[in-house]
Amino acid sequence: MGHPPGTKREAQIAFLADSLGARGLVSPRRSRDICYEERAKPVHFIIRQDCYIQCTCAYKGPALHGKCPKCGTERIHPRLLARLWV
Repeated sequence: MGHPPGTKREAQIAFLADSLGARGLVSPRRSRDICYEERAKPVHFIIRQDCYIQCTCAYKGPALHGKCPKCGTERIHPRLLARLWV
């Protein structure tokens, strides 16, 4: 007879896992505190990734979301593509 997800059994398993997580390096209580502190930290994501480009519209500088900020093109010249895939 299995237990449905979200039951007391799962909570007990998580509690035990957090308690034993430090493998004896700290007390079980401190191990649970460390797990709680780590879970409370914000998760960070890269929200903007740019690279330096030179466009045929005469723009030279960082790309904006993979596009030229001056003319908006995101097309890559075929000669550049050929070098990227070698």
